[in-house]
Amino acid sequence: MHTSQNGFTLIELMIVVAIIAILTAVARPIYTQHVVRANRTDAMETLAEVMNQQQRYVLRQRQYATDLRDLGYGSASVATSRGLYTIAAAVCTSSTIQRCIQLTATPSGSQAGDGTLVLNSRGEKTWDGNAGWHHK
Repeated sequence: MHTSQNGFTLIELMIVVAIIAILTAVARPIYTQHVVRANRTDAMETLAEVMNQQQRYVLRQRQYATDLRDLGYGSASVATSRGLYTIAAAVCTSSTIQRCIQLTATPSGSQAGDGTLVLNSRGEKTWDGNAGWHHK
C-alpha cells in the first residue's frame, strides 16, 4: 500500500526561499531608487516656489533676497515640505544681487546621498547627482 504525503519537502521549501531572496535582492534597489527620485520632486517644487517669491520680491525691491525671511519664510533657509532638503539663497557667481540669485537644495536624511539641486534666476538648473536635471 502506497501512502501519499501532503505538503512540501525541505528542498522545495528552500527553493522557494531562494527565489524570494533573489527577487528581493533585485527589487529593493529599484524601489529605493524610485523613492529617492520621487522625493527629489519635493525639492524641485520648493525651488520653483521660492524662485516665484524671489521674482515678486525683485519687482518690489529691485534686488533679490539672500535671506529667505525677506520673502516671508520663517528662517534664512527653508526646509521642503517633507524635510528632506534645505533651500538656501546666494548671489550667483560673477554677478550682483540685483541681477541674479541662486537657490540651492541640499539633501538631508534619507536623501543625503542624492546630490545638490541648483536653480538660478536665469532659469539654469543643475544637479550634481547621477541623473535627472542638467548636469554641471
